[in-house]
Amino acid sequence: MESLYDTIRELEAYQPHFVSVTYGAGGSMRELTHDLVVRIKQTTSLDPVPHLTCVCHKQSEIADILVRYARAGVSNILSLGGDAPKGLQIPRESIVWGFIHGISPPLGPALRP
Repeated sequence: MESLYDTIRELEAYQPHFVSVTYGAGGSMRELTHDLVVRIKQTTSLDPVPHLTCVCHKQSEIADILVRYARAGVSNILSLGGDAPKGLQIPRESIVWGFIHGISPPLGPALRP
């Protein structure tokens, strides 16, 4: 992770408009990715744009991630439905199922830091 962060710091000199940060939907790197996004925001002049893949997350998990980002000042997020890992059925309580069927309540109140 430090090698990646060092590379990001080197790229800072080029003054990109944003840094896109992605992760695998079913991967074990989610928390490390979220930590990196917050670290970029707090320790560089760069604007991180994390990908937030909703598949395999419950609505409460999405809300927790969004609140964490809001508290860190991360305001640009690329939200994606995402593809379920091969052979995985999307459970009813999944946020993607809620989006597909239009029953997901708004997250707005949860995002107030």
